[in-house]
Amino acid sequence: MIEYYKQNKEQILKRQKKYRIKNKTKCSNAIRNCYCKKNYGITLSDYNVMLKQQKNRCYICGNKEKRKHVTSGKTFTLALDHNHKTGHIRKLLCRRCNHVLGLMKENIKLFDKMKKYITIHAKEEKKMKKMKKNTKSKITVYIHQSKRMRDTGKNTFLKSDRPRIEVKVDNTFTWMYADEFMAFIIDNFKYGVKEE
Repeated sequence: MIEYYKQNKEQILKRQKKYRIKNKTKCSNAIRNCYCKKNYGITLSDYNVMLKQQKNRCYICGNKEKRKHVTSGKTFTLALDHNHKTGHIRKLLCRRCNHVLGLMKENIKLFDKMKKYITIHAKEEKKMKKMKKNTKSKITVYIHQSKRMRDTGKNTFLKSDRPRIEVKVDNTFTWMYADEFMAFIIDNFKYGVKEE
């Protein structure tokens, strides 16, 4: 058998390539089936049943998969979420939700900290919206030097510095980076900024 392959290698490869082109769907399904069996212990038909139950949507965010493969341009299939320690299969997730779970290492405390972080910044954004409504407010701005500026003693800003700015509108304090502040001013104040 090995001898035959060595002698007819080019013909065999051409035949295989021709078959793969003619039976593209069948071949890709066979590859996916092998992948599912090898890595998760389920068949492609089991995967398709799960997909149908979830209505082709991610179990966490409820969206259909939107990310596309760079070379083929095809939309990715939903990822099989599973417990990495036990191998137990849970649900189908979009790539984004699956990556977030992986990056957070399924740590519930870390998710709680992230939720707290987002909540705090949502409150800051509400403060900013209040500032936008009252354009006659007095704005006081404090610019904090970046580490590079403190180290070198130079008072010129570079784009890489992203100096932090403390903003006081009437009696409300918040902070942001200089580029964010300038965008805020340009977007929300018709008459520009008067320096004191």
